Amino acid sequence: MTAGATKMAPEETVTHAVRCAGLSYLFGTHTAVDHVDLSIEPGEMFGLLGPNGAGKTTTVEILEGFRPRTDGEVTVLGVDPAAAGSAWRDAKLTNWARRVKKNASPPTKSASARSRASVAKAALISPLVLA
Repeated sequence: MTAGATKMAPEETVTHAVRCAGLSYLFGTHTAVDHVDLSIEPGEMFGLLGPNGAGKTTTVEILEGFRPRTDGEVTVLGVDPAAAGSAWRDAKLTNWARRVKKNASPPTKSASARSRASVAKAALISPLVLA
């Protein structure tokens, strides 16, 4: 295996879509994510709710592999996002964009409906914008 390559776990061994154990992140001395334990099963719908500054966006960025964690263990579909490399992240983004484009409907005629459709489409493409 070459440097930066990621070995995927065999499909039958992936028991969680997402798993975090003791996930933590510090911004300097400020604890943004404090020992989060989380398990999301394949096919399960899940949302992160909390006030501004609660660490929702930071947690998602760690799960996506765009931000390194300070402590803890994370796997997404059997892969540690921090060790996955850019090819894994790019593949996830490409697949997501393809699904959004396929399922996006054209805007309707009224200005208010077009505005609502734009907000909804933005939320699908980049849900962190509205977080």
